[in-house]
Amino acid sequence: MSLRSPRAAFLASRSGDGSPLQYEILQEKAASLGRAAHRLTEALEALEAFDPQGDTGGDAASRRDELVARAGEAAWALTVQRELCGFRDPRWVLDTYRIPPEVARRMAPNSALTRR
Repeated sequence: MSLRSPRAAFLASRSGDGSPLQYEILQEKAASLGRAAHRLTEALEALEAFDPQGDTGGDAASRRDELVARAGEAAWALTVQRELCGFRDPRWVLDTYRIPPEVARRMAPNSALTRR
């Protein structure tokens, strides 16, 4: 058995040489991309909805930090999922979803590493 890259599987499915299994794998990749994009959209919307409230207390700052971290992790997850599907440009996620700089700084596994 030989392993093929996602790009090879995609090209095989487009040329008609793909098996039903390859087609199903491509469907799951597309669904996974959609789910990751949906999670990012929800996280960004939650952060945006929280910001106008203007509450600056300790609990509010902590909640906002959680929302920023959640959005950063969701952006990271979408970027990784896209790379696994052969889409190599992470700027697409940043530009398309208009990721705020503070969220972009949290785009890493264990985002505590990027809090400096």
